[in-house]
Amino acid sequence: MSSFHQTNKWDLMVPTTDTVEDLKERAAAIVAQCVRSQEPVCVVMVHTPSTEQLADLQKLATRVALVGGQLGLMLQVVPALKKAGFKVVEAITDRVSVEETQPDGTVIKKSIFKHEGLRTL
Repeated sequence: MSSFHQTNKWDLMVPTTDTVEDLKERAAAIVAQCVRSQEPVCVVMVHTPSTEQLADLQKLATRVALVGGQLGLMLQVVPALKKAGFKVVEAITDRVSVEETQPDGTVIKKSIFKHEGLRTL
């Protein structure tokens, strides 16, 4: 995919002191950024989407937003994106946990996320 808009990660970091009204204001600002970007894809999550996720988003051939993050904020963001005309999706991933025992006996646990598709919200 050639280009997409990604919300600044700091806009997705929700302080514990935020009220529902604060979340609504934050959501409105995030959606306004997506609309102004005029990109076909708006990514509203901290992580950059994988190549596989971007390819699946491109196949949707519509203005789409990939969301993920703090529940209280997403409860405000998702309906606002839909109202603005975006198809809203979340990534579906298979999580595999692998433990690697180190020479000194310590264990490193890794979580591997494998893209399985997109779910329309």
